[in-house]
Amino acid sequence: MKRRSFNSIVKVGLFVLSPLIFFAQQAAEEEPGYLYRKAFSGGLMISTHGIGPQLQLERKMNYRYYHQFGLTLSGIRHEKEYRSKNASYDDSKPYVYGKLNSLIALRFFFGGKLELFEKKRTRGISIHYTWAAGPSVGYLKPVYLKILEPSAAEQHQDPHVERYDPALHPQENIYGRASYFEGFGEGSIRPGLFLKSGFFFDFSKKEALILGLEIGAMIDAYSKTVVLLYQSKNHQVFPAFYASLLIGKKRF
Repeated sequence: MKRRSFNSIVKVGLFVLSPLIFFAQQAAEEEPGYLYRKAFSGGLMISTHGIGPQLQLERKMNYRYYHQFGLTLSGIRHEKEYRSKNASYDDSKPYVYGKLNSLIALRFFFGGKLELFEKKRTRGISIHYTWAAGPSVGYLKPVYLKILEPSAAEQHQDPHVERYDPALHPQENIYGRASYFEGFGEGSIRPGLFLKSGFFFDFSKKEALILGLEIGAMIDAYSKTVVLLYQSKNHQVFPAFYASLLIGKKRF
């Protein structure tokens, strides 16, 4: 398991760095141009695992290459998660059956942005290759559900909130999801690493603004297996595809 996880990280790392190695020498030899020195942008990252905010700062290194610093925050889902509902109650709330824990990933990254194709006109598009790596701090939070006692319907009792335990809570006694913040202080930290690589397309019509879409692949790898679902194969490494919509401003 650990060997396969290590191999996955190595493969993604090579994928992340290969375009940078290919273009870096050419970028370093270019003459300086009238480009922005710094830029700040923010937006939304949507991945096959979840959705969350993304913030980043860029700093010019040479004519075509910029360093990037930033962070993202989003949940990571198990690929077999599906929503269920107790059909015996019309007002029951949907929940994910068998979900023991929720995983939230806070990622701090350092990387680069290399211009591949320059914007030739106002309505044109510039294309950049981007890469980033850094720590992925995972927070594993237990799941709480609203539970009904077997005789609750007959006695008109309200459901009570409990930490989900498959051994104690059969599906017919689950009324629905509790507040997401239930049990928030009972979680644990899972240290890990984060890598991403992709292409950024800047559509902005104004030189001082950033308006673009970044698409690519990313991976979160943690120090040990993260248990999310009951009676399912849980993982240590979480690969995903992502798309980030970013809006920002440049400083010349």
